[in-house]
Amino acid sequence: MLVVLKYVSEKSIFFNLGIVLVAVNPYKDVDLYDKSIYKLYRNGNVRQLDPHIFGIAEEAFSSLDQQKQNQSIIISGESGAGKTVSANHVFRYLTQACAHRHAIDSLIIASNSLIEVILPIYFSSLILSLYSFALHSLQGFWKCENDNSSRFVKFTRIFFDDRLNASGAQME
Repeated sequence: MLVVLKYVSEKSIFFNLGIVLVAVNPYKDVDLYDKSIYKLYRNGNVRQLDPHIFGIAEEAFSSLDQQKQNQSIIISGESGAGKTVSANHVFRYLTQACAHRHAIDSLIIASNSLIEVILPIYFSSLILSLYSFALHSLQGFWKCENDNSSRFVKFTRIFFDDRLNASGAQME
């Protein structure tokens, strides 16, 4: 296990263990979530790229689009492991993926007016951003080691319409 942790801390915070993505909380800001990384996973073959939370989000989004089947992403870990942060990165990725998809649609379907194209993107982004804020705000308890620590299980549903606009979210 120490070898794995040493590898992860030197190379990346992510690695695959079978079909499971394991993320090790580095307890510091890491430059793994910027727009260039997003584009890599959005435009590339996820299975040929290094393990990343964006890869999980992209596979779920692509499967939702292509197979039209519900998708699940389970984020689990001990206190302070970074579950909420990981969930927020998934929400941000999905927000950008919705916007990216509809920007392409707007180029293909030239008959759509600018307002018709921008509003679904805006509201999809708004829904996911507000949901992310609510998720962050409704935390359970505060700890000295981690002021972003939650003490309850969150079951989240994000609803998408036929065009892959985020149309709502529900947390239980």
